[in-house]
Amino acid sequence: MYNYPPKVSEKNIWKTLLKLNSDPIAIISQNFQELGETYTLLSFLVKKRFVFSRDPELFDYVLRKNQKNYEKSAIQTHVLGKYLGKGLLTNTGKNWLKQRRLVQ
Repeated sequence: MYNYPPKVSEKNIWKTLLKLNSDPIAIISQNFQELGETYTLLSFLVKKRFVFSRDPELFDYVLRKNQKNYEKSAIQTHVLGKYLGKGLLTNTGKNWLKQRRLVQ
């Protein structure tokens, strides 16, 4: 069993999904105030769990210390890659690491 961060309640899920389209910064900020530095949103539409965070330690862990355990989605690597090229956002593995180190 995983220990996930708090999630947006099911009663607020529709409000959150609707506001994400019209005013994403406001609803994300409101959820941070209510749920803390990191929270999840379960989307039944695409059957995915989305993690929202503003915790610098979590970013350091995911992007630097433990980046090998995380993969980008096919949408991010292949679909966006067609339009954006092979950059930090769309690249993976050793190529991504090389580009990230150039940016540091």
